[in-house]
Order: sequence, then structure tokens, then C-alpha cells
Amino acid sequence: MTVLILVVSCKQNDRKNAENKTDRNQIILDSIYRVEKFDSIRIYKPLSLIYNGKPILRIGQKTSELDSTLSYRMDPNMDYQGYEYLITDYLTTDDNLSIELGNHSSLNGIAFFSADRKSNQIFNVSASWYFDLNQENMEQIAIDSITKRIFPILKDKIQLKNNWNYEFESESQIEKFKLIQRKTDNGWNLNYEVELKK
Repeated sequence: MTVLILVVSCKQNDRKNAENKTDRNQIILDSIYRVEKFDSIRIYKPLSLIYNGKPILRIGQKTSELDSTLSYRMDPNMDYQGYEYLITDYLTTDDNLSIELGNHSSLNGIAFFSADRKSNQIFNVSASWYFDLNQENMEQIAIDSITKRIFPILKDKIQLKNNWNYEFESESQIEKFKLIQRKTDNGWNLNYEVELKK
């Protein structure tokens, strides 16, 4: 009889500890969502980043809903390092995010996104394009290629100036663009991030 009571007591303690851990995890996740301004039940518009002719990412989208041809993997550098049990960070260097310009020049893209492990909803997106231009006067070709293939929304807006920036605002989010001239080789980087609105 004493053994049975001990077993029941241990099981109750295990269940209570598991419930407490689940509660703590939810509190941490809710805190991260507040910082990111992410509302898990809100319907967000697709982002302006184009992949194979259509928008590829949407805040709130489940990773299972991503285009099946998009290749991505876990990000070893992790934005949310220390929270791996709650959040998975991903990166993609998919070929369709880069553009070959000819003359050994290219635009090389990398995108990052984070999703919580419980619902697999994406709540954080950023990206960067490295201009690898190995011939003079390729800058305009690079800009035209970006506005045609990756960000049509930047057509007639993007300017090849250091610290050029642009924001595209919708009801629920702000997409931020910034062009930076690299000091090392006078090349360019286009940085992109999404900021959510309350």
C-alpha cells in the first residue's frame, strides 16, 4: 500500500513539474512575442520579397506552408540562442534568392526567419544581398535585376547611394530596406528587415 502511494505521489509531482515547465515556457514565448510585436492570431499580408515570381514569406505563416521548392536549414548562429527549446531559427541561401549578372558578377542573397516550435509560425524575417560586381558599371544592372526579380516594390525607388533607405508600410508591418557601401571593396549590401506593428 505504501509503495502504491509513493508511485502515485511521484507521478503527480512529475505531472505538476511538467505543467510548471510548460507554463514557464509559455510565459517566455509570450514575452518574446511582445518584444517582436507578434500577434499569433493576426492575419499578416505577404511580404514583398519575391521568390519564383510570387511572395515567399508571410509573418504568421507556418513553415509547413512554405513553397516546397524553397531550400532552407537551421541557422547555426541563431538569433534566439538559448531559446532553442522554444524557437527554431532558419536561413536560406536558395538559388532563386540570388541573381547571376554575367561577367562573373552576381547578387548573392541570404534570408533568415524564426518560428516557434509549438505552432511553427514564422514571426521574424530579415535578409541581405551582397553585390559581387567584378566589372565596372554593373551597379545599374544589379539594381534593375533586384527590382525585376526580388523586390519589384523598389522599382524607381532604390538609389545607389550609401545609407539609402526606404520603408514600405502596411497595416500590420513595416518592411525596411537599407543600401550600404562596403568600405573594404566599395561594393554594396542591401539589407532588409521586417518590423511588426502593434
